[in-house]
Amino acid sequence: LRGLVEMFSAWKKAENPPVYKSVNLHVLVNEQIGRLAPIYNDEIINNIKEDLIFDVDISLLRVIISNALRNACESTLLVKDRLPQKICINSGTTDKFLWISILDDGVGLADEQSNLLKVNNSTKSKGRGFGLAIISKSLNAMKGSLSLEKSKPNGACFYFQIPRRNDKL
Repeated sequence: LRGLVEMFSAWKKAENPPVYKSVNLHVLVNEQIGRLAPIYNDEIINNIKEDLIFDVDISLLRVIISNALRNACESTLLVKDRLPQKICINSGTTDKFLWISILDDGVGLADEQSNLLKVNNSTKSKGRGFGLAIISKSLNAMKGSLSLEKSKPNGACFYFQIPRRNDKL
């Protein structure tokens, strides 16, 4: 029930105009990693620089990171026939964007990105199908974009970018 309430709350947040603040991304990602400890106690490698600051809507970015990391953890936990590699988070900025990638070695993607972003479609057999739709809606609110691709040999790469506030891309 708690997860359902969080999903509807996240959906509602993504419908409001973004409120930008300077956010330390390393700290925010570590907070979200800590929230996943009850379901995933393996190490997640956070390669984000400790001093990376960017102006974003913190509540929307939390929704994006939380859902993407949860997807990566749940997908990795479904692997039964091999020992998966660790989940890895990378990030950086350009003169126009903040980008973040989350690479997992889980069960991979069963469908194309365009189908997975629709409500009721999921990357996991028991998924509810709201996570990626909420991520997409949250990124759209900040004029961002995402890509979700199969990794080789296993898993998935989730990548998104958010433009700097003054850039109108």
